[in-house]
Amino acid sequence: MRKRELCAPDVKTTALLYNGTMDETTLYTFSAQEALPLAWKYYLKTCGLGEKADSPRQARMLARSSELIGDVLPQVNLQALTRRFPGGCIAGETLLFDGVRFGCRALGRLDPARVGAVYPYLLTAGEIRLETENVADLLFADIWGTAFADAGVALLREKLSRENEGYVLSSAFGPGFFGMEVTELAGFFELFDASAIGMSLRASCLLIPLKSVAGFFISLLDEWALPAADCESCLGNPGGCRFCRNYVAAHKS
Repeated sequence: MRKRELCAPDVKTTALLYNGTMDETTLYTFSAQEALPLAWKYYLKTCGLGEKADSPRQARMLARSSELIGDVLPQVNLQALTRRFPGGCIAGETLLFDGVRFGCRALGRLDPARVGAVYPYLLTAGEIRLETENVADLLFADIWGTAFADAGVALLREKLSRENEGYVLSSAFGPGFFGMEVTELAGFFELFDASAIGMSLRASCLLIPLKSVAGFFISLLDEWALPAADCESCLGNPGGCRFCRNYVAAHKS
């Protein structure tokens, strides 16, 4: 597999989209209001909160979180680009799309004959900023942004599931998971005109806007068990640990 030494540079151009499609690429958009119920669930989970406060401190956190959504919601701009590739693009631990290769060790557990299609995607929640020096508010706004990005992925999966009747859609996965190097992010910018949704990739492999993600969904004739999302079951290598949200969450001091 071709080794990528650097990620793609920043790209700041414009592109026209017609009827939600651009060549073979499909554009999906989701309203902030549509994503809010899911984002709220993800937000509470990240904060370690429940729907109801168990203490005065939690009550204050919930109240402030609800107040901040008024500042965050107008900034949310959920957009995703996807392409559909036939199951034959999988060979062993490799995905091949129009000459662009991705390696993922978890694919070795998959029977290609059971694959209907593979959907690479880019998704962003947009640029979410808060004009304040209050550290707590900045933290809450950051968590809200992540929650909306996660909600966007869930909504995209739901949309693609409806378009793949008779198939089961896998969980989302991508660079930083199951042995897929973070430098593989550059491949997504070869597959897509990411500037169409305002996304770019820095040489450090940082996605811009920050609340953006890249990954894959696979449609299958039956369930496919990805490895458990814990360090003991990980098929990756130690070099990617610092990019993995599961590792970071498990090793917080």
